[in-house]
Amino acid sequence: SPSLLPDLRPSSAHLLEATMSSDEIKHPQNIPQIWKNALTTSSLEENKQLYKEWASAYDKDLTEHGYDAPKVSAVELNRALTGFCAGTERQPQDFTILDVGSGTGMVAELLAPMGYRLIDALDTSQEMLDVAEGKGVYRTLICADGSDAAAVAAESYDVVISVGTFTPGHLAGSAIDSVLKYIKKGGFFVVAVRCAYWRDPASKMRETCKKLENAGQIELFALSPELPYHLSEPSVKFQCWTYRVLP
Repeated sequence: SPSLLPDLRPSSAHLLEATMSSDEIKHPQNIPQIWKNALTTSSLEENKQLYKEWASAYDKDLTEHGYDAPKVSAVELNRALTGFCAGTERQPQDFTILDVGSGTGMVAELLAPMGYRLIDALDTSQEMLDVAEGKGVYRTLICADGSDAAAVAAESYDVVISVGTFTPGHLAGSAIDSVLKYIKKGGFFVVAVRCAYWRDPASKMRETCKKLENAGQIELFALSPELPYHLSEPSVKFQCWTYRVLP
């Protein structure tokens, strides 16, 4: 299969930098407390309650602080599929996509104008899914835990994308095995993760992916540069990892 490595993707960085002016970005100390609290939830019920309270203000809060991980991830997904389909009759927009930890649909909102319409949402918060439903960018909305391998039929999607869900207080690397079961052989797993969380041994992110690579179950297909997770606190970096699930 074609590989997009190595590729520093300066266009992704330019896209991120051009999204908001410095006057529009608020200072880190003004980041809503509920956003900080989201990283410290210790149970599924606590997590669901937090997003129930936050759903109506979620998009506004994250947009104000330059949360562009969804935009970069949508660009990375489209770039990977376009590269993979080059020279074939298949079109990237023919791929079925599951957005794990979809929240209010920020990723699908960005994919839809690129022609992607075969997108389903999965999230633990019904309130967040209710907001997403109003945007009309998903075929189906599934209220379930992304770490539950039985939440979705096995090998039913060409792509799983997950942005900001493998993060403190949410999913750990141990859930990757479950999520990969949703993906057809030869499909793709696109995951945007804070760099600090990826490198933290407690998260098991890097450990799990390396184990799966060594076992011949996945291969790294593309990797974005390190970019600010949100522009109001540029020192917090993330990367978007694109893996192919091997046949």
